Amino acid sequence: MIPNLINNIYTDGLHRDTALYEDSHFMAFLQPYAVDERIEEYREEALALAENEPCDRIVIYAVLEYDEERGTLISADLMCRSVPYEKYVELALKLISSCRLFFFRGRKEIIDD
Repeated sequence: MIPNLINNIYTDGLHRDTALYEDSHFMAFLQPYAVDERIEEYREEALALAENEPCDRIVIYAVLEYDEERGTLISADLMCRSVPYEKYVELALKLISSCRLFFFRGRKEIIDD
């Protein structure tokens, strides 16, 4: 078995290319290691954005869909979207079980005057 960098999932070596989307627009089919590199770029950008967002907001940087039987990555939709926490919860509840959201919560404390 070959380790896949995303979540340390193992595949049988007969991996399929992963569909890559950016802001829900199809970009290409890529091998898992290339998708992992792109996710890391978005992760870093989202972390920087989260530093300036209030703690009642979430910065979503990836929605990954996995094959439930094999555990392999089917698609990755990369973005850097800041949304209110309530919208994040609504989205998370609507996702199918084979999808995972990757995000950071805003870092700034809310100070009431």
